[in-house]
Amino acid sequence: MWRHSGKNIYFKDTSIPEDMEKRINELNAHVVKLQSPSPVIDLVCYKDKNALEKKNKAFFKRQEIQKKRGQDIAYINLDNLRNSLGYDESLPFARWSVMPRFDPFSGKKVSLTRYNNNKIEED
Repeated sequence: MWRHSGKNIYFKDTSIPEDMEKRINELNAHVVKLQSPSPVIDLVCYKDKNALEKKNKAFFKRQEIQKKRGQDIAYINLDNLRNSLGYDESLPFARWSVMPRFDPFSGKKVSLTRYNNNKIEED
């Protein structure tokens, strides 16, 4: 089971590709937005230190509410989260939806995704 399974993940000052959000949902976690009616944020994902330090009143307010309730928020870098999902850049032709499920040069089967289930970081 993925180490962040069952957690609500908020992406601070960064956007994620659609396939990454699908992968997060596949692994039983949820991407939350601040506009949602009071979701608990378990994990904050940020791209770099600048994104983490950027001021956001709604996020600050959410932090204060959770702090009062004793609900901790963990922080993780976007690259670390991507790697924990099993992201594998070596999978050839992974996002070629037009191509058939094989390498046109060798005829070997290829993955349709950039995520490798064998590389998932487990608890």
